[in-house]
Amino acid sequence: MQKDQDESPLTLLHWPRYGVDAPAFPAVRGAVGTVCYLAAAKWRPGRNAVVTAGTVLLAHTGIYLHTTLHGKLRIGRRELDKAGLKVTSCSWTWAAVAARC
Repeated sequence: MQKDQDESPLTLLHWPRYGVDAPAFPAVRGAVGTVCYLAAAKWRPGRNAVVTAGTVLLAHTGIYLHTTLHGKLRIGRRELDKAGLKVTSCSWTWAAVAARC
């Protein structure tokens, strides 16, 4: 493995990880969806409505997490392609592309 000037191993450049936008939002949605499923297991009347609510909440949580973790990078890549700009080997940011690294 190659080493840089500080004798630490070089890492492969990857797309940056920006994390989850508003992490409490999907956490609460997922927790409420799980509570809906647990309540439906114990509670007889209205079970279908509670299971539906839990399914919608958990599906929304999954979609939200996918969008916040991957969607912004896909949209950014698409916009760079439309503008005819090329992502260079440094970090994937608008500033890095503008500065041409």
